[in-house]
Order: sequence, then C-alpha cells, then structure tokens
Amino acid sequence: MDSILSEHFDYLSDSVKLDRYGRALANVVRPGDVAVDLGCGSAILGLMCLRSGAGSVYAIEEGAIIQMAR
Repeated sequence: MDSILSEHFDYLSDSVKLDRYGRALANVVRPGDVAVDLGCGSAILGLMCLRSGAGSVYAIEEGAIIQMAR
C-alpha cells in the first residue's frame, strides 16, 4: 500500500496539472450533472466534479487505492 500511496501522492503534488484539470472540469460540469470517475485512484477528479456542481459522482477503481478514496 505504501507504493500505491507514494504514486498517488506524486499525482496530487502536481499543482499545475491539478489546477488545469480543475479549471477544465469547471468549464464542462453543470449543476446536477452525474459524473463517472473511471479509474478514480484517490478520487481527486471526482471531488473536483462535485466542487464544480455535479450532483453525484460514481468513483470506480479496481486497485487498493480505493480504500483511501472512500
């Protein structure tokens, strides 16, 4: 699990990429939308969808990181 956390920490540490994803999602997600975060990892993109107004997000992940996402 430590290597999985390390990998996802690297993703979450890239503030430039996260800012760009957040702005892109804010441009396309509308209030009440239903979003699917397929291969969600830490579920950060699903959380960004919720922050942008999505009514619900289905976070789908087959790896052990889903425990952290929950």
